[in-house]
Amino acid sequence: MKTSKHPFALAAILLAASAAFAADPPVTVTMAVAGDPAPGATVTAKANVAINDGSTLLGVKWTQTGGLDATLSNATTDTVSIVLPDRVRFRENLIRILEEPPITNAMYGRRLISHRVAD
Repeated sequence: MKTSKHPFALAAILLAASAAFAADPPVTVTMAVAGDPAPGATVTAKANVAINDGSTLLGVKWTQTGGLDATLSNATTDTVSIVLPDRVRFRENLIRILEEPPITNAMYGRRLISHRVAD
């Protein structure tokens, strides 16, 4: 598996503290992603959890935090399968973004960019 940051999902780790958090950091989470993140493809992500303070791992929950909706399977295990949106949905989203009006100074009542013109 190739180690990578994946834009579609993050792991949320639930802990039961059995002792004061003395270690720094109390938990270390790394993630390995396998598969080609192409439109319509399925990728898997595996969370590797190292508990450094004696706590007990209660569970893992994967959630999507942004982007086009992806389909997550096995979202309460350490390995999640993610089906990415197809090419049509990516294209529609890109067109929507490109059609949005640009940010202007008038929207915020102040100058966003200042420049000086040479005399």
